[in-house]
Amino acid sequence: MLKVRDISIPKGVLNHLLNQQSKIDIITDYEQKVRLSKTLWQNKKKSNAQKSAFNRIEKELQKIAIGSSGYCNYCEANIGTNIEHVYPRGLFPGKTFLWDNYLWACKQCNGRHKVAQFAVFESLNSSKRIKLVKDYNFIPPPNDDTVFINPRVDNPMDYIKLDLQSGLFQIIEKNANSRAYKRAKYTLEVLQLNLREGLIEDRKKAIKNYFVLFQNYLKIQNADSLEVLKKCLTDTNYRLANVSLEFEKSRLSLLFQKSILSQKHLTVWKEMQRQAANLEVLKTMFDEFPEALKWSY
Repeated sequence: MLKVRDISIPKGVLNHLLNQQSKIDIITDYEQKVRLSKTLWQNKKKSNAQKSAFNRIEKELQKIAIGSSGYCNYCEANIGTNIEHVYPRGLFPGKTFLWDNYLWACKQCNGRHKVAQFAVFESLNSSKRIKLVKDYNFIPPPNDDTVFINPRVDNPMDYIKLDLQSGLFQIIEKNANSRAYKRAKYTLEVLQLNLREGLIEDRKKAIKNYFVLFQNYLKIQNADSLEVLKKCLTDTNYRLANVSLEFEKSRLSLLFQKSILSQKHLTVWKEMQRQAANLEVLKTMFDEFPEALKWSY
């Protein structure tokens, strides 16, 4: 998981969200808020204007999803299909139409794993977790101090790191009683990021894929003539413009950067950058082209 990039959305779309949210915020009774939130969300594309606004919102969310194909912000493996509320709208109606509460997620993460699972800490300085349950008692949450790592605000890499051999995420904090440890553990459990075998294998493949991509890129950068450069491109879709060697290398550098950042499991690439100084194989690789340490989505 990565922290989501912050982008500005069109003012008209933002105003539409604020207008919808104001209809909920004006109500004082929590149960009525929850019920209205459900109704408004179900009808969010009822009129042509509403449909236009939310189609644009989905496009904007795809821009801050993982890779060029709009992979899920949680698992980074499956194509995202719908809007995910980080804070479930059934528990937090006051965040139903907040842009900052949206992510682009796949059906598996959103509909099978996270669903409406959510927990908050008892208080700001407490590490005691309170599991929230969406039920028909309509009891409002005591606060919004989330245990679940929120990629719109938090940097998940401050809490978890990816082991590049096993493909498993590890918790950085060692104190099991700390808030940081509980946030990492809870997030991994809710999304089952270390329990879905297909997901783990997919991350391992991504690790190998990034190595191959970068090794091919280094061959291109080390080419000493256009002829050698052409041979390096045999297995790629890139074509030379036959201008000059340095021009082609510069152009291909941008294309490879775009290619790497358009892959799924971008956390793998970020982890390779982070661990470059500690793993000899990565250090050797990045030492040949240190500019790649700055490539970020």
